[in-house]
Amino acid sequence: MNRTTLAILLPILLFSAACNQHIYAPALYKTDVHYQFKPMSSDSVKTANYGSAGIGIGSGVNLQDQIVMGEASYNRANTLQNFNFSYGASAYLGDYQNHVIQQQEAEYFTDKLIAGFGLRGSADIYANTGRTDVRFGIEAAYSNEFGSYADFRKDVQKNSNFYADATNSLFTGGVTAEVIWHNKKELSTHYGYRLFIGSVFGSHSLTNNYIGTNSNVPYSPYDNQNRLCISQAYIMQVDKVNFVIETPNFSSINLRVGYRF
Repeated sequence: MNRTTLAILLPILLFSAACNQHIYAPALYKTDVHYQFKPMSSDSVKTANYGSAGIGIGSGVNLQDQIVMGEASYNRANTLQNFNFSYGASAYLGDYQNHVIQQQEAEYFTDKLIAGFGLRGSADIYANTGRTDVRFGIEAAYSNEFGSYADFRKDVQKNSNFYADATNSLFTGGVTAEVIWHNKKELSTHYGYRLFIGSVFGSHSLTNNYIGTNSNVPYSPYDNQNRLCISQAYIMQVDKVNFVIETPNFSSINLRVGYRF
């Protein structure tokens, strides 16, 4: 085979290999950290409970696949002098929709159930300047997944064309920076922006039972060496009602509405 023929065939072979490799990971991989409300330093109430419900739409690590998920959460928050913290729990239920595995292929499915629960915590130091609190802190989330999509990730490891992270537990942690301010005339109306930068911790290997573990599967958006997570949140609170638009890891969008009590 001459060099010209090889140069033509090589991209085709690489593309074919990429198409035949199906990559699957936990549904919340890199996207399980969500914003937690806390009272501002200017609020008369320094300890509060927050309940919320929302929906998230995004992709799996197979970027053509889609995840649609609903979540309910609760957190309790305390604001002290130049320090605040929050802790809570959540439950989620959703649908993993396949757009990669073709109907004639083994393991074909249309959609599978995603379900699970999680625990979350957050703490900040802050400084107040006029109507604004500037916060810097840490945030962490633990989640545990079950359902037919979790079972599927275990089952497909027997197929030579599939790589799967069958771990059902996730732990994600990192640092945050937040700016939150209140309306000039209405102290109970808040607006803000929060940036989270962190990492997934623990053992998360893509496994194929035919060849063992391969942490860096070629042509895949899933890279076990790069666990970086970035999440942005745009927030608003009007009296006791709050709203969040969040973009976890630039792969999904979450919309939530909540109530302080």
